[in-house]
Amino acid sequence: MSQTTIQHTNFLKRAQHRILAAVFAVGVLLTYALYAWASNVDPVSKLQEDFVSAGKAYNEGRSLDAIGLYRQILDQGYLSKELLFNLGNAYFKSGRLADAVLFYRRAWYLSPRDPDIQANLRFAMQTAGVTPPAPALPVYFLQKMSLGEWVAIACAAYWIGALLFCLMILFPRFQDGWRRALLTALIVLGVSIAGIALWLNLYRMPEFVIQNAGQKALSGPLAESVALFALPQGALTRMKENRGNWVLIEYDRQTGWAPTTNALAVFNFDTLRDASIPKRD
Repeated sequence: MSQTTIQHTNFLKRAQHRILAAVFAVGVLLTYALYAWASNVDPVSKLQEDFVSAGKAYNEGRSLDAIGLYRQILDQGYLSKELLFNLGNAYFKSGRLADAVLFYRRAWYLSPRDPDIQANLRFAMQTAGVTPPAPALPVYFLQKMSLGEWVAIACAAYWIGALLFCLMILFPRFQDGWRRALLTALIVLGVSIAGIALWLNLYRMPEFVIQNAGQKALSGPLAESVALFALPQGALTRMKENRGNWVLIEYDRQTGWAPTTNALAVFNFDTLRDASIPKRD
């Protein structure tokens, strides 16, 4: 074997090792991102006593006490679909429909396929007389999985794809089979990335719930602007733009400006980062 051939072979081996190391490093980073997200949305097991006390207060008809206890848990930085769902129930029972819609929707973000969350959110919006959002079919499909689920699927698809890629390098005789399986993994990874992008965009341009009755959508971000249409209490809207204390929102296929003093974000990057919930007493 010539010296040139040996050098070429060694170069290919080093390149393969570097590729495998890069694939492994990227996979570790993705897995760490999943762990960081999962640890941010912590269950309420550490505050089980307060959680049980809040449930007891709700069952005894003391909705305001239940709200206070659930809010104490939220103030500790803990977040779960059960906590948000129960808080929505307590607000609904106390007659605060806008807050009920707000917290049902927050619970839906964490578990969009939960039938109880879906039913209560729909009933709260019907009771408030608001028009529910009607997403396009691709968005409807991608919202069937939560952000955390799409991240988990993306990590799994990446690791499977990375393994298949390594097998293609190590066992080139079976490349056709590895290639078909790798293509499937890449398709799953692509769909999951689309799901992640959709949810992150929803955090970047969040939904808002109108808190008080009598709000009008205005033609501009000024209190003196022309009123365009009514925004009922509990209306679930989507932000298109923000300027200071004003947001341009879309509701029932109409757009107009509303003050943030009368609209609370469902979720945004702040709540995603530190699991905090904007307080409203």
